[in-house]
Amino acid sequence: MVPTGDVWGHKGTYLEEAVFEARNNMHRQQLVEEFLLQQLVTTTPRPRFEAAVKEIIRTRGQTRVHEVANGVGWSSR
Repeated sequence: MVPTGDVWGHKGTYLEEAVFEARNNMHRQQLVEEFLLQQLVTTTPRPRFEAAVKEIIRTRGQTRVHEVANGVGWSSR
């Protein structure tokens, strides 16, 4: 498992602490939903990343890393 702070930075760490301290599951769900919606609003578009994800989905994961990387102009490393 990857700590939320490793994925979302300090905001993820704060979310993890808030979810842990929430009074019930409904409040936990609300915290996570609000956090994710805020991420959608503040995230800048990443067309190459989106193209890579679309290719993985289109091939149902049956594509090689170097093929996806070459398709979007990235190194396969």
